[in-house]
Amino acid sequence: MASRPEMLQEFYEQVGRNITLYRQRMGISMTQLAEDIGAHKSAVSRMEKGKNITLETLCKISLALDIHPQLLLQGSFLVSDYEMENYIKQKKVLRRNE
Repeated sequence: MASRPEMLQEFYEQVGRNITLYRQRMGISMTQLAEDIGAHKSAVSRMEKGKNITLETLCKISLALDIHPQLLLQGSFLVSDYEMENYIKQKKVLRRNE
């Protein structure tokens, strides 16, 4: 199994691929999408590579592409509920110990 940072990076990369896929399906250029969400083309390029994606920006992108935000989060990235619960518990313990 991949480590947590690797798993998160896989997730962000999948989201980026989904952004690209839906943008291209809509026939929208990176420049057009950037204008629609109030960002620079370079920011859209980074997001499509799986970097610098925020929930707020995902919502803006889904509105611009006229799709449900959940579609941008779908993919082959799978984490069990058990793994996610353990990850959250570990983070809480680390915060308490800081």
